[in-house]
Amino acid sequence: MEGDFFPQCRLAVLQGEKDVSYLGLAPGSRYFSLSDIGTDYVLLEVYNEMCTLCLAELPNINRLLDLATKDAHLKDRIRMLGLGAGSTKRSVAKFRKNKGYDLLLFADEKWKIFGLLGKPMLPVLYLLKKDGKKGLRIMWRHAGSIGNPEDFLVHLKRYMKQEEGTAK
Repeated sequence: MEGDFFPQCRLAVLQGEKDVSYLGLAPGSRYFSLSDIGTDYVLLEVYNEMCTLCLAELPNINRLLDLATKDAHLKDRIRMLGLGAGSTKRSVAKFRKNKGYDLLLFADEKWKIFGLLGKPMLPVLYLLKKDGKKGLRIMWRHAGSIGNPEDFLVHLKRYMKQEEGTAK
């Protein structure tokens, strides 16, 4: 739920230094927790490889990632990644390659994180914000299709600006 802390989890770096660099991790990192990511915000998509709506969202999520990485306000403040509920590391890597997914993907092989999140309807996006040393707080949750990625990005930026205004 919004305001709660996102479950602590340890993920394996799957694409070596490319992932490490994007996530702002220490060089040579092989594992990380979401709170290790070098930005204040993380936008995490939880999906499943067999989910029809998740597959239909691929172009929208790719476009959203492209827009966010080119946006002057967001590119250094947020990182986007995907978490494959029920996926193995190998299947995540294969899925990313075969489906043309640009988003960094990670595996939740035993459905552990998915279960800790209350088994939400997929796909679901979580906007997470660092909260000191406590971890990442769930600021916002969006289930289902994001619709038009340009409109979604405007909404996301508005939400982040509003959130930062109330934190002062």
